[in-house]
Amino acid sequence: MPEFVGVDLEDSWVLGWSYDAASNRLAIELDASLWPAHAAYSAPLAGEYTCYRRALLSFEGVSALEGLREKAGVPGHLDPDGSRDFDCIDALDHVDGVFRLVGEMGNVTICAAALDFRVAVKDAAPRDDPR
Repeated sequence: MPEFVGVDLEDSWVLGWSYDAASNRLAIELDASLWPAHAAYSAPLAGEYTCYRRALLSFEGVSALEGLREKAGVPGHLDPDGSRDFDCIDALDHVDGVFRLVGEMGNVTICAAALDFRVAVKDAAPRDDPR
């Protein structure tokens, strides 16, 4: 998928997710692992493996959704800085309008009209910022 050139989803931390049935939208908040091929890439901060930036992965026009776990039922991981994450996205595939996403949020099948991936502006709150 062209949206993910220069993005390593298997190294991108899931920070949360929500499904809004009224707007038929599944949104996944990420601390995205970016590499030089991505337009938003910048040099990694001291001690970081690569460039990490906040991002939003959205599935728009969701007509069917199966396998998504309730966030409250997923313990997640407490990081040394006090923040919580839900590990990484292990797989994301797309065939004929059906997306399959695998991670701690479940083995999820999503029938959606579109996928949108947006990286936050550079001055967005860092991961350890309590905002």
